[in-house]
Amino acid sequence: MKTLCALIFVVLISAGSCVPRRRASPELLQQADEAENRIKGMLQGKPTFTEYISVITNMLETKAPVDNIKTLFETLIGEVNSQQLRHDELSYAQQSECTEELSFRRKEVSTATTSLNKAVESKGRCEISLTKAESHLAINLQIQQKKDGEISSLNEIREQQKALYEQRKLDYKGAIDIVDAAIPLVQELGASANSFVEMETESTVKRVGAHSIEMVMQLISLVRSDLTDTIAVQLNSMLAAPSNIKASDVARMTELLSNLRKSIENSFERYTKEENDAVATHQIQIEEIQAVIADLQNQEGNLKTIIGEMTSCIGDENAIIAAASIKKRRNAELLANADEMCKSVSAEYEEATKNRKEAIQLYKKIVEWLQEYFRNRKSE
Repeated sequence: MKTLCALIFVVLISAGSCVPRRRASPELLQQADEAENRIKGMLQGKPTFTEYISVITNMLETKAPVDNIKTLFETLIGEVNSQQLRHDELSYAQQSECTEELSFRRKEVSTATTSLNKAVESKGRCEISLTKAESHLAINLQIQQKKDGEISSLNEIREQQKALYEQRKLDYKGAIDIVDAAIPLVQELGASANSFVEMETESTVKRVGAHSIEMVMQLISLVRSDLTDTIAVQLNSMLAAPSNIKASDVARMTELLSNLRKSIENSFERYTKEENDAVATHQIQIEEIQAVIADLQNQEGNLKTIIGEMTSCIGDENAIIAAASIKKRRNAELLANADEMCKSVSAEYEEATKNRKEAIQLYKKIVEWLQEYFRNRKSE
């Protein structure tokens, strides 16, 4: 019995009050030592492990029936199984929580990653649009400046043309005035066949003729026409022989001068029409350029709106990128921590389950050994 007491004590607590371990094998004794440590950590409720030891010791010392000892071990096995069941339930709840937490954190990381990627892509598109809009705006402003220069050039040319027209207008009027002055002078020369003979002196005749020739020369310089040459030849002929001037000569000269006046008027009318056409063309050109400038200014406004929107877009996406990055990093850290914790809890559960199974197997072996021991004692 002392040997049995020692074996049970070695198995359960390795107490030193019993006799040395002579009947137990080294392998069984080692398993008993390991079982002791496992049992101490597994039994959490009443009765306590010490109470089990006390009861078993008492039963052995009082030579209680082996069935009673077997029942006590079965109770101990039941406690271990109950503890395993509670641990199973706890482990199931923990696994559910872990699954939920890991799924939630993965989803948060995925959502943050998707938001981050979309924001980066959107920011890239906004930056490209901003660059294009700024480039187009610069070109637009250059074209507007060029068109403003074209208007200034056209206005300057128009002012020059207008000044030339006004000057030519005076020239035409002066030419007409000269012709109008020449006609009565010619008529005066031919007032009578003896008009020059009746003049006081030869110098007076020459003076009047020279004045008429000067008038004709002014006409020739102002109005380029075949008529001016004809008038000059006719007038010089009249002045060469004033006493031979006839009424038909005066009528011929008057007709030539009248035709010259009409030619000057027609020329001025054509020139005036050209001026009016130039004014109209100028106005059309200005309006066309102004229409182009108006379109450019409208485009300028649109481009500035786009630039403002793209600038805001970049700012908004930067904010999203920053928030998404923080969310992704934070949830990634929480995911890693949760994964590590869940793996640790799972490992602890598996280790505890393994230990309980080994302990139960050991308890069953002890019971079998006790039964065999008592059967052998009865046969002795």
